[in-house]
Amino acid sequence: MATPTLPCASCSSDGTSCQNIGKSSCANCRLVVKTWEPEWSVEGRTPNFMRDEDPVTFGGKKYLFENVPALDVLRLGANEGEAYGNQLRLLFAASGDLRNVVQTITQLPPSYEPPIEIIMNDHEFDVVARNVIILLLALTADDRDEAVDCILHIWYSSFIRKSHVDILKQRIRPLIQSVCDKVKDKPAKMIL
Repeated sequence: MATPTLPCASCSSDGTSCQNIGKSSCANCRLVVKTWEPEWSVEGRTPNFMRDEDPVTFGGKKYLFENVPALDVLRLGANEGEAYGNQLRLLFAASGDLRNVVQTITQLPPSYEPPIEIIMNDHEFDVVARNVIILLLALTADDRDEAVDCILHIWYSSFIRKSHVDILKQRIRPLIQSVCDKVKDKPAKMIL
């Protein structure tokens, strides 16, 4: 079977397309159609998608990020009403990250003043630890912009800047160390 001819995939900044035939000799061509063959075929091996083994998800079954948009779980205006003035106690069981907590709090009417008690938990220690660090950063910030930048990197980035590490060491670590010192002699199964 003859190799099909395809148009060049190169496109200039003004939106016009290259009129050459797509082939490896065209310097701007993004299609190479002559002899391409999958790597597994070239190497004479079975492709990963054909193996008898179950597929392995990167990171195992740990979900560090949720896969749905944040929700205002309270919807105070639609439920209790905008004028609601009693204390709120909210439970976010197996909550994962803080998205729903943040969304719910930010959607409260500006006139809402009573304290809010929030209980959060998750079965993944990594997620709980990250949430605690983020909340401590938000609650102890001297510079709001610096705190927001640090929170975003801790929440979503693979890398943390040196300036963020310094904030964590100077401001957050002592707070966590204080709690660890208080509970270090408690039984492992004890609810704190």
